[in-house]
Amino acid sequence: MKSNPLVSLLLVTMTSVFCFGQADIPKREIGIIAGFSATTYSGVGGSTLANHVSIGIYGRFKLAERFSIDPRILFPYGTGARGLNLPAPAVYSGLGLKTDDVERRTTSISIEAPVSYYITNRFSVNVGPQFMVTTGSKDFYKSSTGNDVLIVDSKYLMHQFDAGVTMGIAFRRRLTLGLQYYTGLMYVVKDDAFPAKNSILQIRAEIPLRKLSSQKTDTE
Repeated sequence: MKSNPLVSLLLVTMTSVFCFGQADIPKREIGIIAGFSATTYSGVGGSTLANHVSIGIYGRFKLAERFSIDPRILFPYGTGARGLNLPAPAVYSGLGLKTDDVERRTTSISIEAPVSYYITNRFSVNVGPQFMVTTGSKDFYKSSTGNDVLIVDSKYLMHQFDAGVTMGIAFRRRLTLGLQYYTGLMYVVKDDAFPAKNSILQIRAEIPLRKLSSQKTDTE
């Protein structure tokens, strides 16, 4: 039976409540994010991963012992996939373009609001909502010879908004290193015959610029 990553994350969180004491969470923290993403579409056969780099800002605000809320804004936040089967626009039909190996690269503004649970002073898990606003999209068509690439604007084919669930794990010292997974709950393409949803795995680093630490209540 295929495991659900959200269920697994919640089980780890619930189990850890009984295994550890209090955590040292900053009362407030503000910083910058740099991330590298591997993105694809779920629900569409044949799609492979596309790679993107994102930057942004984050906040971390303590809610209670072991819990914080971590709002984040990232731009540009890349989505999309490679290896798509997409017909070329009619105006380019005579150019002999390959339509079974198209790359779509979409840029968005991403807003995340996960709640983090600190299993130890350094290690945490998080889960929460994520929203995206599309700012641009390009399709990359290869010529039949593979020597040339035609770039076509495809923003008009995309829905303006996307929403889903983000979840991840993080390790914190002077900076925070984390692995974040996003699963989209909405179709991102207007064409009903192309039921694509975003699926994103991101490695990221969070670098604090300003921090107000709480009093330490436990040894690390």
